[in-house]
Amino acid sequence: FWNRPFPRPEFSPNYLATGKVVVAQEGDDVIGMAKGVLDRGTGHVSFIYVRHEGRGRGSRKALLRALGEWFAQHQVVDVTLGVDASNPDGLAFWERLGFREFHRELVTPLEAFRRQL
Repeated sequence: FWNRPFPRPEFSPNYLATGKVVVAQEGDDVIGMAKGVLDRGTGHVSFIYVRHEGRGRGSRKALLRALGEWFAQHQVVDVTLGVDASNPDGLAFWERLGFREFHRELVTPLEAFRRQL
């Protein structure tokens, strides 16, 4: 799940208290959730996850539709999100929804960075 070249961050207790959190359920089971935030007139999908057994049944799109409604209520014009370069399936999913790359974020260990300076 965590396939990044840096440690998983600790979430503050306030992480879920800001923005909009939506949940997908099957019966009493939570199978997915997503979080959206507002940033200067732009909506940002900051988190989305659907458990493996809940995939392929429209849960991701349902979560995103709910965030889209919330973004529209706040007069958002554009929506952004981040996707890991190591996640080609995720990248393909977002591209099918119309997202296009406009920014790249690079990472290096601090010690490697400092050696180069």
